[in-house]
Amino acid sequence: MFWLVGRRSIVKRLPDTMREKVLAGAKAGSLRPVTHRRTAATAILGAVSTVGVNNLTAGRPRLGDRLVEDLVDVSMGGLES
Repeated sequence: MFWLVGRRSIVKRLPDTMREKVLAGAKAGSLRPVTHRRTAATAILGAVSTVGVNNLTAGRPRLGDRLVEDLVDVSMGGLES
């Protein structure tokens, strides 16, 4: 996400773009409907950016595909057993 620094117009549009994706997913049936789409979108963006920054600063960063698979697994599957 470091490449976003200085690109405020992109950063400002990210929550709205993600909110539209959350709404589209709910309409398509691939995501459950949520009351507060902007909050959901912000949570998704926060998780993605935090995991990305953490991976970049880790002593042994993981490969992109593996990192994405882990993030999607936890995000979509949750942590319940």
